[in-house]
Amino acid sequence: MIVFIVTLTMAFLLWVILDNSNRRKSPPGPLKIPIFGNALQISLADNFTGPAYYKLAKKYGDVMSLKTGTMDSIVLSSYEVIRELFSKDELSDRQCDGPGMDRNMNRNMGVIFSSGKIWRDLRRFTLRNLRDFGFSKTNLMENAQQDELQYFKDFVKEKLKKSEDGVVSMDGFFNLSVLNIVWGMIMSERFPYDDPKLKHYIRLNDEFFLSNNFVSSWSLYFPFLRSWFPEQSGRNAVLRSVAGLQDFIRGLIQDCRRKEIYKVNPQNLVDVFLEKIESERNDPNTSFDDDQLLITMLDVFQAGIETTSNILSWTILFLILNPDVQAKLYEEISRMIPKGEQITLDYKNRMPYTHATILEAHRRAQIIPIAIAHKVVSDFVYRGYLFKAGTPVFANTYAVLMNEKMWPNPDKFSPERFIDASGNIDKKKAEIVKIVFLPGKRVCIGESVAESTFFMYLVGLVQTFQFQCVPGKPKPTTEPQVGFAYSPHPFDVLIKVRDN
Repeated sequence: MIVFIVTLTMAFLLWVILDNSNRRKSPPGPLKIPIFGNALQISLADNFTGPAYYKLAKKYGDVMSLKTGTMDSIVLSSYEVIRELFSKDELSDRQCDGPGMDRNMNRNMGVIFSSGKIWRDLRRFTLRNLRDFGFSKTNLMENAQQDELQYFKDFVKEKLKKSEDGVVSMDGFFNLSVLNIVWGMIMSERFPYDDPKLKHYIRLNDEFFLSNNFVSSWSLYFPFLRSWFPEQSGRNAVLRSVAGLQDFIRGLIQDCRRKEIYKVNPQNLVDVFLEKIESERNDPNTSFDDDQLLITMLDVFQAGIETTSNILSWTILFLILNPDVQAKLYEEISRMIPKGEQITLDYKNRMPYTHATILEAHRRAQIIPIAIAHKVVSDFVYRGYLFKAGTPVFANTYAVLMNEKMWPNPDKFSPERFIDASGNIDKKKAEIVKIVFLPGKRVCIGESVAESTFFMYLVGLVQTFQFQCVPGKPKPTTEPQVGFAYSPHPFDVLIKVRDN
């Protein structure tokens, strides 16, 4: 028995020595433990991954090695490092495994999770055509946003008329309206807010994004757990939601193909994609086929719902918990935009407090605390550390947005932190917050439409409505729901129409 224990101990120590000796040229990091890697240290540091990585980075630096179960990775935890490294061609690929592969049919597909030639071809094509259909045309985009905002305000007013107490749930409150803005450029159509089928698909989308609970986090450390325990790990939820969403989008594509408008006069992104498929049908190296169109549309559908609608929900939450901020915001809006005047992006640079509120909402919400990993394309050296080909590299945006030195009292919601002594926006701080769109080669293709939609909706809604905590009920928490993105827990709001 003693011999067995000694042998086991020696084997354990040898494993530790050999596993950690491999990181001599790698960035510093905590001691790797056999089987678990650094999973135990991460779990002990904090219940949430972003804060856990940040606490470890304080000890090991803003370029840090971590091994989560079977996977060696590198975590970046400062704005300067993330901006510099994510601009490199050597870090332009995407790490795609687990839920990402389930979603992408186990293939290199779409814009979000793809790599190499397919990513370059699809990103270039999607960006160019989205611009043609409105993304870069201010008047077209503003008109679409103004129209949809008016639809939404009328919808909210009707909802309040039917309500006995003016209390409205914020759960999925903005989803359909925000989706309509992007979907108009994708499909040249909008969805009615009471469409039961679309509500079903949005619920499937929510299920996909919330399927990454504590158990599924461990399944990311040990991928085989997803196959052994598909229900507990969240894999079944991912597969259910993905199957439903793919069926929905596949049906839309079939409708477009049946109408054959794309052959005569393409009207939207789907039409030009179908035209591209036809023109390259006999090219064996093409990046364009029906499945690629499906996943690219899924990329736009999910990104369109999950980001802008999420940040708007967070902002309403912060405003009801900080009524003084809402009052200052309303005062600036009332002073700067005359009654009955259309809201345009031209106002943004003349409204520093509104701009500061938007920046602070991004900072405080931390919707994507740990960004989807990039993958090292080929070996390179940075600060004397070796970045080996195939290594996933994570950006810890939480560490950037909650750094106590940059943001004193970081948990406090305070737009004033972005306004300098002259009453203008602090440009350096505003630039840092743009990390939410991840700078570099893979910067979010929807950044401009997301930011303009956020501004116009925030101004239009605060101009028209007053948002309050529900009297007699506990104040809602700012602790996030953990999934692929941070979202607020469902909460209710008392909404009153302002007497303008």
